Amino acid sequence: MKTKFSLLMLSFCLVYPAHSQNTSGNAMIVSVSGDVRCVTSQAAILKTGAILESKDSLFLSEKATISILEEDGKIRTYRQSFRLAGKSESNATVQKLLKQAMQNQSWIESAKKKPRNNFRSTTVDNIQMVYPRNTRLKKLPGRLNWTILSKSDNEYEVSIRCYENDFSYDQSTKGSSLNIDTVVSLLTGKQYYWFVREVFSELSEVPSAVWFYVLDAKEIKKLEQERHTLASIMNNDTLSVAYKMLYANLLMSYELYEDCKSILDDLSKHDGHNHLVNTFYAIIYDKMDLISDSRKYIEYTDQYRK
Repeated sequence: MKTKFSLLMLSFCLVYPAHSQNTSGNAMIVSVSGDVRCVTSQAAILKTGAILESKDSLFLSEKATISILEEDGKIRTYRQSFRLAGKSESNATVQKLLKQAMQNQSWIESAKKKPRNNFRSTTVDNIQMVYPRNTRLKKLPGRLNWTILSKSDNEYEVSIRCYENDFSYDQSTKGSSLNIDTVVSLLTGKQYYWFVREVFSELSEVPSAVWFYVLDAKEIKKLEQERHTLASIMNNDTLSVAYKMLYANLLMSYELYEDCKSILDDLSKHDGHNHLVNTFYAIIYDKMDLISDSRKYIEYTDQYRK
């Protein structure tokens, strides 16, 4: 069977110049049916959301079809072998999303090549900030949440800082959360840092802080315009896997990691073994400085890629 497939690949490469269709540059797979292989670069099974690079050659077996979103914002369906051509006109939003997807792909390939002992390790503290943690948000958080590894009835001091406007807020509390929506006047478009420590802790050093940033009105407007463009390109099929993959890339480009995780959680319910979904998770947890979680998903991408 492998020999037969190799012969088909050779045959495809030999006859390509006279019997090919051309596309317009980098593209994303919207749907695929039947046996479709990338001859030139990707050994992995081609799935919805996978990125094809300019000049990739695809072999389609009999009755196979593939639909791809190209940089000009058009979705085209192919039923015979073809090679992606050079770039022509491009849609700015689609080009941005494909670029983000390519960055994701480069990141995971680089991460997999790192020796395991080269990964930075997460500092083990008794207190770990949970939400919001190293992410941008679409609206102001109403509550801060953290985890206490060694349960106790101790009192904790929560501190919020913004170095752009010298904002400072400190509040003591018990438990593992603090309601801030009615007591703290936070601003959009500013980056805040926060941390938690035990009030009577003997540790003299300040614990590591995490950050969050809330998009301002101008950024929200731009995000919504791009989301609307994306929905229009996908014929308003916002429930499709392809749309959700593209929207996840859009959220990643804005560093909206918490919102992106919500999309991924929904996708993983239907295909938890999708190496592309696991790639998103690996990157997000790395950005959030949750390195053990990131490493786990890096390993999943290899496990489920074949």
